[in-house]
Amino acid sequence: MVCNVHMKGRLLPALNDLYCEFSEIMDQAIMFFASPGLKRVTLNLAQRTGEPKPTMTRVDFGLSSVMIYLAQTAPAIQELSVTHVSFPLMLYNIHCLGLLEVLDIRGTECAEHLLQRMACLEHLTSITLTAATGGFPTPSNAFTKLKHIHFVGGSFVGAARVLLSLGLCKPTSVDVEEVLATSVYCLREFAISALSMCLRAEDTLESLSIRGRSYLVGQDRTNPAGVERISLMQFLQSFAVCRRLAAFTLSIQHFITVSDEDISYLGSKWPLLTRLDLVGISAADPPPSLVGVVHLLHACPSLRIMTLPMLAGPTPDPMEWPVLDNVLEVLVVAKQLYPERPEPVCVNEREVVAEIVDRLFPCLDEQASCEATKGLPKGANCRWRRIVDELAYIRYLRRERGLPDIFFVKVAEERIQLSAKRWLVGQTSKGTHKVSTPRTFLYS
Repeated sequence: MVCNVHMKGRLLPALNDLYCEFSEIMDQAIMFFASPGLKRVTLNLAQRTGEPKPTMTRVDFGLSSVMIYLAQTAPAIQELSVTHVSFPLMLYNIHCLGLLEVLDIRGTECAEHLLQRMACLEHLTSITLTAATGGFPTPSNAFTKLKHIHFVGGSFVGAARVLLSLGLCKPTSVDVEEVLATSVYCLREFAISALSMCLRAEDTLESLSIRGRSYLVGQDRTNPAGVERISLMQFLQSFAVCRRLAAFTLSIQHFITVSDEDISYLGSKWPLLTRLDLVGISAADPPPSLVGVVHLLHACPSLRIMTLPMLAGPTPDPMEWPVLDNVLEVLVVAKQLYPERPEPVCVNEREVVAEIVDRLFPCLDEQASCEATKGLPKGANCRWRRIVDELAYIRYLRRERGLPDIFFVKVAEERIQLSAKRWLVGQTSKGTHKVSTPRTFLYS
């Protein structure tokens, strides 16, 4: 719509949502369309053309006055998105919008004074921001209603300082997206800075997503294998206190590794997990294995979706693996290793792994796992996708032949220890299985 700023009176007085892209008369257009019933305002400056100016222009000063005008003419605004602002000073009047609940200022450096202005927004429940250097001590009663924290861009050092400035918030979700990581040091600083927030949110935090951009400097760029790394367990010490966490995503290449020990640690700390995404980090040496996955599923009975960077090759005999009871529906593995054998044998290793997966994960959705795997880089041709296809074929043949599905192990009275080493499995007429004296999978 073309707006004539010389028109008298307000157009669309019952307008609830206002979306504006950058133009030279943007501030005038906003003043023209603002109405008392306005609830949501989006000002998208991402398409601003030309080289950034070293100082504020007339348009910049005009936009800085928009906040005061909106507070006077549209006091009911609850959601505001002002992205890619050139100067934080343009948003210094944001505290005038006293009823704001949702604020998105991504692409704008969350400088100290801007964060101080945001602390005046008593009703704020959700913020999306960019922090490269920001952080400012705020009053202890600030951000008390804040539930959702979303960092987009910036650095882990900047995000760490902002976390220390968020007053007494008890978030239910924290999302860190495309934040720059240059070393293990900045990741440690971020984790330490998050401790006080995690202690407050130990009974509220349900979703944690940390997706960073790794940037290697100096000698690390020529020798990525020599980069200093920390284990997943070391990185998550602060976040482990949040016992109600249900969804966790971590994606930072080079700096963090995962092993069976780390996976077991997650199970002991977050028993309510339903989704675990670790495909974006590195595998330790030795890498995670199916044994670690089984232990995690025992500790997290509601886990339905899991992605991993690598899985070690299992022992080659499917009959050595138990038939388990779990609800895992989607499993994605970026790199699945085949079983190690003392000497070459003529056998279809893909089918062997598929038979083991069939026993361990009876609820696995082959189609969903296949589609999720295709979403990985080169996922359409990776080994795990072919294994999942083989699993689907095995289950199809079983249905066509009228054979019962593999059911769960049933133990009559005594509690026993399940084993991956000494399973003697015999299918009965009811589809249940009997087991011998086992020794490796220790379930108490």
